[in-house]
Amino acid sequence: NPEKLKIGNSIVEKLNTTKIEKTKIPRKNGQRSRFYEMTIPILSADKQNAYVELDYECGGRCGSGQAIFLKKINGKWKIIVQYRNWIS
Repeated sequence: NPEKLKIGNSIVEKLNTTKIEKTKIPRKNGQRSRFYEMTIPILSADKQNAYVELDYECGGRCGSGQAIFLKKINGKWKIIVQYRNWIS
């Protein structure tokens, strides 16, 4: 439920974020900015499994996306399955 998602300030302060509009501005060499975009994790009811998508955007027809399934093992998140779900 995205409306209830709260990310603590201690985490937010460590993130390097930007707005999508800024990525569309060409850099000095004429290329667009490159960036990663990640979805909000979807957790299983028991909060032991998660699913996220990670996209890499590099402008024009450049980029790819991954689907990532994670499992909490001994208190740490481990990638169980990871596959590319799109490429440009």
